[in-house]
Amino acid sequence: PAVFARNQTDSSLYSVPILFVGLAPMFFQYSEALIPFTAFLPTGGMFALAQLLAQDALFSAEAVLPAVLTVAWIAVAAIALAVTLRRAPRDV
Repeated sequence: PAVFARNQTDSSLYSVPILFVGLAPMFFQYSEALIPFTAFLPTGGMFALAQLLAQDALFSAEAVLPAVLTVAWIAVAAIALAVTLRRAPRDV
């Protein structure tokens, strides 16, 4: 979003929702109803992998889904960045 921002204030305003989505898994742990949705957020896979690491179960079958979701989010973000940068205005 900062690529299209007119100034620093707009850039900060656009970044707040992205920051919230990144921090959401930490806050979702306080609600039993929201915990299942944590894995599908961009940082949720890493959060689940960190929990498995703490339990010494990082290389178990439970780690496959969070690892795949993390790689998928990285791929989606890379594609979105490439598309965004192509459309961004450039100074000549």
